[in-house]
Amino acid sequence: VPFFHGFMVHVESMEAAGLDTTALRACISDVSQELECKAYSQRESFNNVQVLHILAKGLVVLNMRVAYNGTVWGEDFVLSDTSLIQQVSGFALTYIEVLCLSRQSFMQVIERRRSSCPQLGQIVRRYCVRIAVYRGILAEAHRRSLLQQREEEEEAKNTPPSSPAVMPLPGLVDIEE
Repeated sequence: VPFFHGFMVHVESMEAAGLDTTALRACISDVSQELECKAYSQRESFNNVQVLHILAKGLVVLNMRVAYNGTVWGEDFVLSDTSLIQQVSGFALTYIEVLCLSRQSFMQVIERRRSSCPQLGQIVRRYCVRIAVYRGILAEAHRRSLLQQREEEEEAKNTPPSSPAVMPLPGLVDIEE
């Protein structure tokens, strides 16, 4: 998860510099305590928006790809605009156990730790802005592409078929009356 990785790099660099990271480690602990373990039986389908998933055990198909232990999906769960969230459909190939973190729980931790650990909130905010801008641009490009395609289809419907040019046959003379 990009923003967790960025936060961990920050914590490790502070520790390397000899600075106290107790508050940052407490924030990590708070986030991990919010993880919920869910189990799905074989052939069960699921899709949750604004939830981070970490596959702890089993095999699952995610949007037509097989995933196994340690696979993470739903990294964009922190986005508030659900139209920008990438939809992921899951299908359990075997019994699976998944660790889940909801956006609401995660944002509560960030809010609780705002004064003692502001770095996590800042890192998540930068991630949200970057992903929202990227996905917003893609959505607008897709919208414009569809609009152009519709305009071309309408133009093709409204344009009468062109008649082939009449070419005189060689050796024939055009006789006027």
